[in-house]
Amino acid sequence: MSERHVHNFQNDPSNDWLDWIHISPKSWFLEVQRKRSQKKRRRKAVQTKISANLQQPVINIVTEAEYEYNERSLDENVEFKFNENSIGINVNNQLSEILTDLQDRTCIQIIHEEAEIVSTELKSSITASYNLIERTGNLWNLSFENRWKLYRHWLRKYVEDLKERLKMKENEFNEIFEDYKKARLELGEEILRHASVIAMTTTGAAKYHQLLIQIGPQITIIEEAAEVPEAHIVTAINPACEHLILIGDYKQLEPKPAVRELATRFNLSISLFERMFNNGLEYDCLQRQHRMRPEISELVRHMYPKLYDNGNVLEYDNIKGIRQNLYFITHEYDEQYNGDGKSFSNEHEAEYVKELCTFLLKQGYKRSEITILAAYTGQMFLIRSKMPRVHFEGVNTSVLDNYQGEENEIILLSLVRSNDNGDIGFLRRENRICVALSRAKKGLYIIGNSRTLTKESKEWRTVVKKIKSNNKEDTNHACPRPDCGTSFGKALPLYCQNHPEQEGIRTEFSADFTRAPEGGCELFCGMKLECGHVCRLRCHPNDKDHVVYECRKICLNECEESHKCNKHCHFPKSCDCEVIMERTLLCHHKAKLKCHIAPSEHQCLVEVSRTLSCDHKVILKCHIDYDKYI
Repeated sequence: MSERHVHNFQNDPSNDWLDWIHISPKSWFLEVQRKRSQKKRRRKAVQTKISANLQQPVINIVTEAEYEYNERSLDENVEFKFNENSIGINVNNQLSEILTDLQDRTCIQIIHEEAEIVSTELKSSITASYNLIERTGNLWNLSFENRWKLYRHWLRKYVEDLKERLKMKENEFNEIFEDYKKARLELGEEILRHASVIAMTTTGAAKYHQLLIQIGPQITIIEEAAEVPEAHIVTAINPACEHLILIGDYKQLEPKPAVRELATRFNLSISLFERMFNNGLEYDCLQRQHRMRPEISELVRHMYPKLYDNGNVLEYDNIKGIRQNLYFITHEYDEQYNGDGKSFSNEHEAEYVKELCTFLLKQGYKRSEITILAAYTGQMFLIRSKMPRVHFEGVNTSVLDNYQGEENEIILLSLVRSNDNGDIGFLRRENRICVALSRAKKGLYIIGNSRTLTKESKEWRTVVKKIKSNNKEDTNHACPRPDCGTSFGKALPLYCQNHPEQEGIRTEFSADFTRAPEGGCELFCGMKLECGHVCRLRCHPNDKDHVVYECRKICLNECEESHKCNKHCHFPKSCDCEVIMERTLLCHHKAKLKCHIAPSEHQCLVEVSRTLSCDHKVILKCHIDYDKYI
């Protein structure tokens, strides 16, 4: 807006321009008076030649405020809360406020017409010509049509100015940010030059490739190299590297290109580690394992012929409550295919592993000591949906491909696939079988359809044959059963730690675990507690000393007033009778107190008149010592 135009709004800059384009409430009511005086209710033609310019583009702007908002260019990650009141006027809101107390129909109709005219003008894109701008001195002499054209001209100029200033600020920011990145790299370089070991991911090595080139480490060690794509390893190597050490196991999971075709057509699923091995490059192989107990490590020994067990794995305790440390629970319940997630799931297996996990927790195992592995993502989500966080938080439920390099005390493995065709998908691949069977330290429990797995897979036939021949002694050494010396079957054999002489239960279905409601057997615990009551739970191997257990018996003690307690047992705490009684206090006032509260312990809250030492009278609560009152 030029200086000579600014002078037109000097009296009241914040409101004059609204009157000028006929958008303020004041201008609308003046129009009501004018039309009434002329006794005409026709709509004024203020359409700024829209009918003659139908081909003109129309910008989708409801208000000036929204126009400014839509023209802003903000990064999608920047939070911005639009405040229309700080930019312009919302015509609809203004109309609603004006009409709130209006009753005159004629007035309401004219106000609606004025608001509609304003909305039409706001949507128009026709701006003032150069001649109109230059020859106009007194803006109040312009017609409403030309006023709106000039307003839109100023609005466009204002937006263009904002964009230009924003661009300048953006350039300033980019310059400052480039300086910041440069300074950060220099600081990082200085720190890393004094470091003996630099640890980073291959993604980090690619990101800071130039920095690594400047530092020039002479030795590069890459862990899990058999799972790392060859391109990632290349980016981690700098020109000064003299010794490259790759550590990994090509018999486990391979690289996973984002595009499957890259793996099938161009062999990008073969790592540099595996390719060098296949080409006969010299290597060293670790032959002693420190993780799996012997019956578990035996399952993968045909993949690692020279694998030896370290002495520590021979000293593991047996899994509590289960007669075998390794067991394959076979079933014939069909898989389900989830078309949306393009994955498989198995309802029977999901329910079973959930109940088995619950049983193990009742044996006293920590949640962090149990991991549930699912062969498919769909199964992982199904299992998680059945495990409320309040009961299972801390139990790791993971898909098989994400658990390479991990381990846990007990692994529950759900293989999912169960069909008549023997179709097991990627489960037929040796590397996934290897990962699945080698994650457990002390206990491995597999549930799957052995018939489906072994129909077309030589590897699974080998594994299942080993499991069937694993004739280990019953872990219930107190009362071993001769028919529980195998690790394969349709039902997992359990036993009660508190009553090992009992036969125990066999869990073929998830519902079978209800026969061990507290993780033991169906007998009642019956142990006498310190309070004199007995434990009402079924047999429970966890919390045998009843440190956590809370007695649920009803306390039948009576207070001095012969009130019965009727609360749950609270030994060794006193009853503290809650019955409300009227008591006479030491001050002779009466108060309603809980039965267990002595009158001498209660502060009387009755307001009384007291005469102070200064002879003034005050109203105080009875318990306040007026001799000390100031």
